[in-house]
Amino acid sequence: MLNELRKKIDGIDEELLELFKQRMSVVSDIAKHKKSEGIPVLDRTREEEKLNAISEKADAEIKKYARILYGTLFNLSRKYQHENLRDGATALQKYSSALCEEIREAKRHMRAKNCPQPQWLLVKALRVRSRSLRRKNYSSNSRLFST
Repeated sequence: MLNELRKKIDGIDEELLELFKQRMSVVSDIAKHKKSEGIPVLDRTREEEKLNAISEKADAEIKKYARILYGTLFNLSRKYQHENLRDGATALQKYSSALCEEIREAKRHMRAKNCPQPQWLLVKALRVRSRSLRRKNYSSNSRLFST
């Protein structure tokens, strides 16, 4: 009896996996569309509407589990969308990397010139550079100091 039930579960799991693959393929298409339209990944209203609709359709004894399952699916879908939107790195990651590189370059410059400049001067220079980076949409060839 138990083996028969487990075989049923295995069959259902196979179907679920196929449906999950299909769902994630559509999620990838959605990510591409959102990227081209400049739409954010998270749509709280849509997710809440879906969770409410699922709760209404689910039997009372599994309602909370259905919400958990679909909440997890939504989290996975958002994560997958973010990964698909990345092109190697998100804009924030590129900007953060640029800023870190600017800090390293400033420190190299200060060491090379034996400049014991106060920390606040470095911070001020980076703030100015930061504004400049945002205006220019960051070019990987830009540097804080010329050497």
